[in-house]
Amino acid sequence: MRPLKLAMQAFGPFAGREEIDFTTLGYNAFFLIHGPTGAGKTSILDAVCYALYGTPSGSTRDEHNLRSHHAPDDLPCEVEFLCQVGPRRFQVRRSPEQILLRKGKEQKSPHKVTLIEVDADGAVVGTPLTRIGEVKEKVEEVLGFTADQFRQVVILPQGEFRKLLLAPSADKEKILEKLFATERFRRIENELKERSTALARSLEGIRNTIRGILEGQEVGTVPELESRRGELETLEKELAERSAAAAAHLKVANEALQQGHLVEEKFLRLERAQAVTASLEARRDAIDELAVRGERGKRALSLADLHEALTRDRRQSRDLAARITALEKDLVRMRGELSVAQGQQEELRKLAEEIPARTAERSTLEGHLRLMEEVAAGEQALHGAEEARQASRTAHDKAQGAIAQLEADLKASGERIEALAAEAGRRGELEERLKGMDARIAAARKLAAAVAREVTQARERETLSARCGAGEEAVHRAVARHDTLSHRFIHGQAARLARELHDGEPCPVCGSPDHPVPAGGAEDVPTDQEMDAAKTAVDAARKELDRARTALARHDISLGEARSEVNTLRQQLGTWADTPLTELEKEGEGVRTLLAEAVGKEQELAAARTDRASLDARLERARTELAQRADAVQEAAARADSLKGELAAKIAGLGGQERDPQAVRSRIASIEKFIKETADGLRMAVEEASRLEREASIRQGERDAAGKSSVDLTGRLQTGEERFVLRLAEAGFRDEEEFRAAGIPKDELARLEKEVADYRERLATARAEEAQAREACRGLARPDLEALATARTGAEGSVAEIAAEQEKARSRLDSVLQALAAIEKYQKESAEQERQYRVVSHLASLAAGTNAQRITLQRFVLASLFEEVAIAASARLSRMSRGRYHLRRAETVTDARKGAGLDLEVTDDFTGQRRPASSLSGGETFLASLSLALGLSDVVLAQSGGRYLDTLFIDEGFGTLDPETLDIAMDTLIRLNEQGRMVGIISHVAELKEQIPNRLEVVAGRSGSGVRVVC
Repeated sequence: MRPLKLAMQAFGPFAGREEIDFTTLGYNAFFLIHGPTGAGKTSILDAVCYALYGTPSGSTRDEHNLRSHHAPDDLPCEVEFLCQVGPRRFQVRRSPEQILLRKGKEQKSPHKVTLIEVDADGAVVGTPLTRIGEVKEKVEEVLGFTADQFRQVVILPQGEFRKLLLAPSADKEKILEKLFATERFRRIENELKERSTALARSLEGIRNTIRGILEGQEVGTVPELESRRGELETLEKELAERSAAAAAHLKVANEALQQGHLVEEKFLRLERAQAVTASLEARRDAIDELAVRGERGKRALSLADLHEALTRDRRQSRDLAARITALEKDLVRMRGELSVAQGQQEELRKLAEEIPARTAERSTLEGHLRLMEEVAAGEQALHGAEEARQASRTAHDKAQGAIAQLEADLKASGERIEALAAEAGRRGELEERLKGMDARIAAARKLAAAVAREVTQARERETLSARCGAGEEAVHRAVARHDTLSHRFIHGQAARLARELHDGEPCPVCGSPDHPVPAGGAEDVPTDQEMDAAKTAVDAARKELDRARTALARHDISLGEARSEVNTLRQQLGTWADTPLTELEKEGEGVRTLLAEAVGKEQELAAARTDRASLDARLERARTELAQRADAVQEAAARADSLKGELAAKIAGLGGQERDPQAVRSRIASIEKFIKETADGLRMAVEEASRLEREASIRQGERDAAGKSSVDLTGRLQTGEERFVLRLAEAGFRDEEEFRAAGIPKDELARLEKEVADYRERLATARAEEAQAREACRGLARPDLEALATARTGAEGSVAEIAAEQEKARSRLDSVLQALAAIEKYQKESAEQERQYRVVSHLASLAAGTNAQRITLQRFVLASLFEEVAIAASARLSRMSRGRYHLRRAETVTDARKGAGLDLEVTDDFTGQRRPASSLSGGETFLASLSLALGLSDVVLAQSGGRYLDTLFIDEGFGTLDPETLDIAMDTLIRLNEQGRMVGIISHVAELKEQIPNRLEVVAGRSGSGVRVVC
């Protein structure tokens, strides 16, 4: 990764926007970030690290405190960083969560980030990423480093890169694990441990399962279970023999019972046949009566067609006679109606002779009516003309009055405008005055709120101070209790051991089986749980005290800020600082009221001027309207005179005739009604007479046809009556009544004949079956079925009892066989898992560090990599220390209780001795730390597999070196720069400013810092 451009806005000490173009320093630049303490040199590295990862470069700084306190409230804090990774370029813009002032209100702005890939011209390549998680993943993918790795190999934060040199093996392991991504080896350790534990649990589970199977079979060993299998197999054979004998006995009993049922069925069949025959014989008389009835019905059926035809002719004769009577009545009625219609027709013809005279009268009356309507219209027009002339005169007079009123209103409007102009002139003065008052009121409100916060925080500080005092007292009590319990625990161990002694068992201390005088007082010895609880209570009390002290320190900072804000606001208010806020607000409201009144007067003035212009326009329109009204009066008078002459001529034309229009219209309507009713009545009378004549002719034809049909039907009916009487005698019926009584429908007759035939057939069949059943029972005795069934039930019980014994024995044998099969399967599985467990548990033990060196698998891998780091670092340290010091990985274990393998020691060629790295002086520690960081960077780059390590930033530490050592350290960094890396160091050492021409000068000021590029 090579930085190209960095922009910081409202970030850290930078109140405005600061932009750094690293390309102006050169492609492989070696530059110094220089400036006074606190100016913001480290903030540049914070900005780079925050832009990429969302965290500052140092672990002590919080991302939520990155916003500059010098920046305006509405200026957002953000960082924009352009860098090159190999041939690709990436630009990231990030802003933290912050509170901004927008439109006078505080609004919370969330954490935002945008990552884009750009080409050499700055054009966007691909899709921008805006989600925090996906940006983090993309940065780690492109750079090949996490944030922690980045701070170890690219940015070496102030004071933190010494940690790798001085940290114990456990802490080094955490750092190197992230750098070299060896988590997979720790996962292997855990997987081996989990696999070993799982196998051990599985083996124990198998053993418990086998024990459970044996307990379920109520035996203690597998041989006992096999012996039980033999016993059950013998019992199964014995039961099989007994079952065969019982089955043979049951077969004989079944055959005897079956034969008894066959004989019993023959006797039952005879009884059923006798019952059927008796039942049929009982119905013989009823069946004979049905046969006689069927014979009579059959004879009546032969005459049915003839009787039906005769009945139909009789009905037709009656209907025809009734039809003739009705037609004769219709003819009489129609002849009377025709006579009446002919009389009405004659009367209407006489009235029709008056229609021509009535028509001439109607024409004369219509002409007279039109002249009367014209006279009425003339009178109405004359009346309207007179009203128009009067209205014109009234409007003329009203227009003259309106003009006089408008002239008076114009005068009053002028006077009001002069008065309003004088009152509205104070607006500018009042606005300036109100602006000053609003500013003072806003400051006074902030002061009141700040004072309230100061009071609240002072009270909270008292609470926190009391909390710290209580925490110190709690720590004292917890430590005292822990010390007391520890004393009792140590002095009570003899009694505790004595409590666990048993007669005849050796003492764990002296080995003697005799315990003549065991120590007492074991009841007062604390348990391990009580000791752990006391230690936990001490730790908890100390943590709570630390939290309370931290909260108090933070609160003191907040209280100081609150008091500073109060002083600033009081200075801003000056002499107004002691004025009550209510008085300021009251005075402000008074000024605001006066200003509102002035604004209202201005609005009234504008409205008055608008009204004045409107009055001028209205006066001009009124004068024009007055001239028009005078012309209208003259025109109305001329129109009225003209209409008077026309009306007099039309009245003279009416003469002495009827002058009432309604009477004339009524007479005309009467004439028209007479003409219409006479013509319509004559037409309808002619049509009615013609209709009656036609209908009478039709009815006469129908009467003649019906009379002829009646004569023919009477002859045919007489012939049919004679033939029917003859056929009745032939069929054996005395008269028609007897014939009707014997009649039966065809389907009923068929049913009777079938019922008789079926009966006779069933009777013959029953007599034959009774004879056969009697023959089958000849020579047989009826069996005792109950005794036979009892015998069979006894045989079945014996078979079932033996079968139950067999089922029980089979079930027990199956259970034993299943148990033996399951035990065999578990024994095979146990053997295989036992083999795996021996291998896996051994590997897990080795990987977990159960060895002489106490080195785990991951630490072994890291030790190999760290060996390479130590070799590379040693070469640089030897050069920078002029051959005196060499770094190497310590191989001896000084404390077997702690892990080892990653500790460093220094070989001093002046003394020939090895000693811990922590024994170096401050300047020597810096050189060793820098050598180790550069060596680590070399190894990480070699192990990176495609990561670009083009840049190195080092923050401070050079002030601890003497001039000669400083030159050697600078020479090392220059060589690193000559190998193709951009190297930037942060320092306020003056000698470095003289040696390094390329610089980023950080300048501090009261309103914030700035950055200047010096080449």
